[in-house]
Amino acid sequence: IYFSKKQTVNCIKLKEPVEYGQSVKSFTIEMYDSDLLTFHKAFTTIGSRRLISFPAKQCNRIRIRITDSKVDPTIETISVYNIPEELVEK
Repeated sequence: IYFSKKQTVNCIKLKEPVEYGQSVKSFTIEMYDSDLLTFHKAFTTIGSRRLISFPAKQCNRIRIRITDSKVDPTIETISVYNIPEELVEK
């Protein structure tokens, strides 16, 4: 995902179309401020909805990389947010 200008992001929502079954077994999220990697973390499964929150980061692009799946993965929705800090998981 590329942004035309820097965005403050602290929450990402991912959704798989589970009517075809859950396919993603693991994935990573990378956030970049220009060419500088500012966030990198590995996760397991997405399912019908996966919310991931973290301390706010400035970024101009986000990469979501599927690292393992049962079949060819399909992502239905990718949403990014800047939620109130009190809602961020600690």
